[in-house]
Formats: sequence, C-alpha cells, structure tokens
Amino acid sequence: RETQMVMATCQSGQMWTEARAVPYGPLSLEPSATILNYGQGIFEGIKAYRTAKGRIVLFRPQKNAQRMADG
Repeated sequence: RETQMVMATCQSGQMWTEARAVPYGPLSLEPSATILNYGQGIFEGIKAYRTAKGRIVLFRPQKNAQRMADG
C-alpha cells in the first residue's frame, strides 16, 4: 500500500483549497518560511498536568484549538 500525505494550498488573503491525498514525497518550502517554527510553537502551547488523584488534564485546550483555527 502506497504511503500518502494530505496537501492543501492557500494564497495570501484567500481560503485554503480542498485537501487532497497525494503520494508521500518531499515538500518544497521557501528558505524564509516560518511555518515550521510556527507549527512547533502551537504545540508547545499545549500543556498537560497530572493531578494529585493521578488524572492527566490539559490546560486550556479550547484556547489552544482556537489559536490553531485562527492561524
């Protein structure tokens, strides 16, 4: 079975195109692309803690989801 990845494009000031599955392969990025640093920053914002009762809880997951949706 061939490995695939999801791809969509977006021009400045426009909406994203519909996502499509394409064969897995290299990505072409501008050297000045900040997307990798930005993407890492979003996930660094998600914090999880273990409570005194042993439960694992997320800190403000709705705020993190909104930040990702807002781009």
